[in-house]
Amino acid sequence: VVQRLFGWGPCLDPATCPFEPAQTYVDLLMTTGGLLSLCMSVNMAVWLGAKVYGREIAALTFALIVYVITNASNVDWFGSLPAWRFTAGYLLGAFFGALMRGPNISLLSQIIGPHPKAQYMGKLFAVGAVPRIIGPFLYVKMLQIPESIQSADFPHVYEGPVPRTWLLYGSQAAVFMAMLVLLQFARGPIRRHLAELSAQQALTLPLLAADSESAAAAAGGMTPS
Repeated sequence: VVQRLFGWGPCLDPATCPFEPAQTYVDLLMTTGGLLSLCMSVNMAVWLGAKVYGREIAALTFALIVYVITNASNVDWFGSLPAWRFTAGYLLGAFFGALMRGPNISLLSQIIGPHPKAQYMGKLFAVGAVPRIIGPFLYVKMLQIPESIQSADFPHVYEGPVPRTWLLYGSQAAVFMAMLVLLQFARGPIRRHLAELSAQQALTLPLLAADSESAAAAAGGMTPS
C-alpha cells in the first residue's frame, strides 16, 4: 500500500537504484509498530492487566473505537491520503491492538466458566485464522476495485495509478463499528451471565473453615482431626 501511495519501499532494481531514505520507511514503520505493541503487552502483563480485570467490556469498547477511528482516518476522503495520517493510524492500531487481545481472551474465559475451555479456545483461534489467510488476497482486490483518479511516478519504486483506499479501510471501519454496536447490545446479557456464574460458585463454597477442612479430608480419604 505505502509503496504505491507514498513511494516507500525497496527499489525495483537495486543494481541501478541509488539509496534514498524513503527506502527504509516501511521497515521503520513496522519496527516502530512492533515496539509499540510490545510496550502495550508488557504494560498489560505488569500493571494494566490488573486494572482491566472486571472491566473487559469497557477495554474492548475503547479498543474498537480506536480501530474505527484509525480505519476511518485511512480513507482517502478527498481523493488522497496524507502520509502522516496513515502513519499515525498504523501506529495507534499497533499500540492498542495488544489492549484488545488480553481482555478478549479474559472475557471469553469468564463466560465459559467452569466448563473445559480448550475446545472453545481452539474454535476461537481457528475462526480467527480464516481472515489471516484470505485477508491479504481480499485486501489487494479491494484496492484494485475503485477506479484511480491520479497517477504516481516514484523513481525506481513505483510508477502507475495511485490506489483508492476508501473501499478497503472504509469496509474495515464498518466491520469494527458493527462489532462495537453488537458488543453494546451484548453488554447486559454478558454481565448477567457472569453474575449468575459468580452466584453459583459462591453457593458451592464452604461456609466455614471447618467445612472446608472436612471436605478436603473426605476427598483424601482421611478423618479430620
